[in-house]
Amino acid sequence: LDHEVNAHLAWSRNEVVERVNGKTVRSIDDLIAAIEGHAGDFHLLELASFGRLGVIDRRAADQANPEILKRYGVSKDRQL
Repeated sequence: LDHEVNAHLAWSRNEVVERVNGKTVRSIDDLIAAIEGHAGDFHLLELASFGRLGVIDRRAADQANPEILKRYGVSKDRQL
């Protein structure tokens, strides 16, 4: 969902995410594990097309999550 924390990734719409923080992403569970299991300062997203990379500030993203959920009327960030 669009937010200032990820605005620089607008070019990546409809892209396939292959890896996050060095971990292969084949499912939502893989994505969650790659994000929640990462303690570095930034999340690195490796996209399928043209070897593109995206970087998101981990702390800023964590802080923005509640605001993003509220802005878009999402009651919780997952239902597993």
